[in-house]
Amino acid sequence: MKKGFDFLRTKDLNLDLDINKKEKEFGINLPPFYRKFIDLFELGEDKFNLDHYLDEDEDLAQLGSICFYLNDEKIYLNDFLDVDQLFTQWKNSKEDIEWKDNKLLRIAYLGQAGFGGLYVGCNENLNWDQIWVYNADNEVKFIKITDDIFSFISRLHFTKDFSDLDEEAYSNLYKEWEEDFWRLRNDAE
Repeated sequence: MKKGFDFLRTKDLNLDLDINKKEKEFGINLPPFYRKFIDLFELGEDKFNLDHYLDEDEDLAQLGSICFYLNDEKIYLNDFLDVDQLFTQWKNSKEDIEWKDNKLLRIAYLGQAGFGGLYVGCNENLNWDQIWVYNADNEVKFIKITDDIFSFISRLHFTKDFSDLDEEAYSNLYKEWEEDFWRLRNDAE
């Protein structure tokens, strides 16, 4: 199954996001590794390159989800924010503790209750380009995950959690030539 960069789709390099304009408009500078990341990959809702299978109703169904491990706990990654969402999120939360006290900018949503999201450090002298997780329910609210977004991506894993498919059915998955989804082999085949 997929892991790390397999979950990401490269974007059309002719697309100009005009990040410089956004940075000037909002008065913040994105760290260099994270900037390169948003230049290279498609971000936003439903942009992950996840595997799906054709269910009995001929609909594409989810085969699992994406996670990373924080100590022994599985943390689920929902979506990265696209560039517009990133700056809008910052504008709406710049007085929150994440930005005000720590200069952490939310870059992704996580799937756990209590987890405020995944953040990138924007303070050149403190946490520049570092990736952090915020959990409002923990005594320690902010936990550093990696030194940069590329190291973080390499820690992503596929998990069968939240799959629409029963565990034993995974061995019956197959693909037909040139299809980008899986099919479920019937017992009669």
